[in-house]
Amino acid sequence: MRTRVVLLAALVPTIAALPAAATAQETETSRATPLREHAGLTVLSRWDGSAYRLAIRSEAGAPVDVTQVPPQSRPFDVDIGSDTRGRPALIVSRCTPNCDLFVTNPFGGPVRPVRNANTSGNDETAPTIWRGRIAFARRYGDRDVPYTKPLLAPRARPSERLANLPDRRCIAVDPPTCRPIERERVTALEMWGRWVGQTWTYEVDGAGGFRQNEMRLTTIERTNTQQLMYITTGLSGQRLLAPSFASGAVAWYLGCNSDTGGCKDRGGATRYGINTRTYARDVETTRLGGWAWDGQFQHRSLEGPDGCTVEESEIAPPGGAVCPLVRAPQPDWQRIDPPRPVA
Repeated sequence: MRTRVVLLAALVPTIAALPAAATAQETETSRATPLREHAGLTVLSRWDGSAYRLAIRSEAGAPVDVTQVPPQSRPFDVDIGSDTRGRPALIVSRCTPNCDLFVTNPFGGPVRPVRNANTSGNDETAPTIWRGRIAFARRYGDRDVPYTKPLLAPRARPSERLANLPDRRCIAVDPPTCRPIERERVTALEMWGRWVGQTWTYEVDGAGGFRQNEMRLTTIERTNTQQLMYITTGLSGQRLLAPSFASGAVAWYLGCNSDTGGCKDRGGATRYGINTRTYARDVETTRLGGWAWDGQFQHRSLEGPDGCTVEESEIAPPGGAVCPLVRAPQPDWQRIDPPRPVA
């Protein structure tokens, strides 16, 4: 039997100086947000009615804005991890108009550009940070290439390329079936020790007109690269949300935000044990804007009218509005066969 989700908190921080009516209004205009988690902290993009504000939430409190990072018109491309001393750190890609990387402390302090990785002619996106080492994607025309580099490395030392997609896919519906991959984009990276989880989206001519998506796992040394999941983005709005590492495993969420029926058999959370090489899944069809897993709980940003209703929540949200942010118990992991790889 599926466990019931528990309301964490409205996306608007509780600030005593604000009148109650203003807080309620902002709660009603909250939007779904990407989520990233590390060491009991969740980073998110809080919609305030006119712009997104970067916010951080601990297990014991409501989201608090990271005020040193200016608000922007779209959700933040951000990750939370650790600096060289193991302390919580944020890395964010900001576009003004070129996209560059910046790091900061989630609890205040300066916002510092990553000068040894930023370039003037290319965009740096999809950042992640672990123990002072970063990984990110750099855009060259219509394709992304992933890189990694220690934050303390000299600028003269080139960033190191990570393993990426193969040059072609054999999925075309008519001969020749094997065709080059085109317009590849890294949508998210997540680092844990030497491991890097990657979500990709790309096109293959002759593959039905839909973009293809992959979840991949690699190492910073490029010694072990695996395709963990492959899907086609169809009319159901299939998409892979950013991966999370915990308990010796990497997990991610497959959602269908246009038609949940498109995720009937394999939607929901999937987990891959790095050492055991085994898969487990908790099949569901909830519409999510963001998902993160910390080994004990799953953090979920609900999207759509059938996401988190009053009846499904143990604590009803104000005015019966849709719950924007919930913490759910551990997924009901069920062992599954490994997905068939796509050549």
